[in-house]
Amino acid sequence: MYVSAKNPSLPALTAFDYLSAVDDFSRVGALRLRDGAGEFLHTVEKGKSATPPLVELQRMYDACRAVERADYFNLRPEEALKALAAVYAAVRDWRTVALSADVGLLETELDDFAPAFEHPDMSLAQDLLA
Repeated sequence: MYVSAKNPSLPALTAFDYLSAVDDFSRVGALRLRDGAGEFLHTVEKGKSATPPLVELQRMYDACRAVERADYFNLRPEEALKALAAVYAAVRDWRTVALSADVGLLETELDDFAPAFEHPDMSLAQDLLA
């Protein structure tokens, strides 16, 4: 199941969707796809790539699978994305909140708390919510 924060009602992707979504630069082999006007499908500007770095692929996959498994928690994908957005918003500005008068941490104490709030998957959550 494909889940999108912009349109959660999108249908599942097909094999053709996956094949045609690979940018022309990254497609392996001689297979190049053209539309009816003869333009190559999914091309990007010269020197750029729309393919995420390989080191990101597993994390992206894990984040998507987490949202897809929302039914385990009796949540629809849209509800899971709302929960993700709420957690992301709460955690995103933790340093500002920690330094506020309500919490009162000192600047020198922030690094001690960073592991609880700063995680590489925050950027993936941001991408899922985009």
